Amino acid sequence: MQDRQQRKYGRVADPRAMEDFFACTLVVENRSSISEALKVVEEICDLVSRRPPEEGKTHKSPDEFCFDDLRLYVKLKASDQLPPTPLDDLIFEIQIKTFLQHAWSIATHDLVYKGQNVDWGRARVAYQIKAMLEHAEISVERVDAMAESSLLAVTDEKIRKLKAVIDWLRRTWDGEWLPKDMVRLAENIIAMCQAISVELDDIFECVRLRSFLLTKDQQSAIDQQFIATLESLIELVWDCACKRPKTSKAPNKGVSLNAQRRHGFCRFCGNLTEFSVFIETPNQMSDVEPKEPKDSSTHKRFQLSHQFCSEHRPKLESNEWNPAYRQALRSQDQFDLELSRLSKQCAKPATPQVKSGNKLVDSYYFYYVSNLTLQPADKAELRKQARLMADWKLSDRKKQILMLQWSGLNQSDIAQKLGTTRQAVSKALASIPAMFRLCQKPRSRRQPK
Repeated sequence: MQDRQQRKYGRVADPRAMEDFFACTLVVENRSSISEALKVVEEICDLVSRRPPEEGKTHKSPDEFCFDDLRLYVKLKASDQLPPTPLDDLIFEIQIKTFLQHAWSIATHDLVYKGQNVDWGRARVAYQIKAMLEHAEISVERVDAMAESSLLAVTDEKIRKLKAVIDWLRRTWDGEWLPKDMVRLAENIIAMCQAISVELDDIFECVRLRSFLLTKDQQSAIDQQFIATLESLIELVWDCACKRPKTSKAPNKGVSLNAQRRHGFCRFCGNLTEFSVFIETPNQMSDVEPKEPKDSSTHKRFQLSHQFCSEHRPKLESNEWNPAYRQALRSQDQFDLELSRLSKQCAKPATPQVKSGNKLVDSYYFYYVSNLTLQPADKAELRKQARLMADWKLSDRKKQILMLQWSGLNQSDIAQKLGTTRQAVSKALASIPAMFRLCQKPRSRRQPK
């Protein structure tokens, strides 16, 4: 009865008779990490036996490279917080391997261990690979000592610069302020210097003058005065650069304008604002200045908008609301959306860039911009195109219809594709001007999928 219970729960006389009932593998970085993994296992389990039996001893001769990784046969340690189970005394195997050892065992498992065929040549090659990997393990473990060899006591310009930057960082800042990846930080600093055409020595000197030094508040009184004077001069120069005059002279003689007013395009289109046109166009004061004297009751104050062009200014000369302004205000969101999409597509015209959520819409912008041959710098023309799309109410559905028509479908096929009627497609096409239609397929562009 007792023997049957022992066989039932795996408690047999030979402690290794059930060693394959359960097994696991711990993979570590290199051979120096095996001892750390061994400590972790001993904290959780009781060690029964191990192979090889002792560290520093092996049964292999120098010309053999057979499997001899560390194997531990352990039992789980008893816990006072858990009730006993039949598995407490079960002995199982834990193999501890390095990454290279684990890779070899996986790659050559069927060749040397449990394959279906036996072949001396294949086994020979597998063990030759293990010999090479063992040599690689030694090289990784002793890389610091090998690097001190006179054969390797050389460097190149890239390594010299990286080492100079890392040494400077460690001299300048405490270790707690520096990242773990010092090489990446040094590479970024060198790349920044190359991008702005500045020498490394200039960066070192600039940081030194700004007093970012590795000190423990031990500057002398002269050092503190020098740093305070330098910072005061920097702040003074910065304040002077930021202080701009309220008025500046325009190209028109005798005219002073507020230079702090915004210059640029109209809010709703690609035309310049009234204020920008007046600044950039000389000798037009005589055309816009009121004829009546200033003390006259009919004299009107000379006003220029810095947000809108003359076409989209809010009110007309008769003090009535401008219909063009009201129409543009209602379609303001559509204008901003079209401008954003056109700008994205012009930035990288080789592939669709809009990402509207619909492939047909994205393809329409792709081909439409390729026909226009616009560049991101053509801001005025892009804004004008966005204004036209907003004014003609070129919706995404109309763009889909145009794209399907360009691909060769008739109105019935388009209606079936979009889930609408042929009459709706015909009406939509009739409302779209010819300027928005795709005339021909560009040959130099890659068509979207």
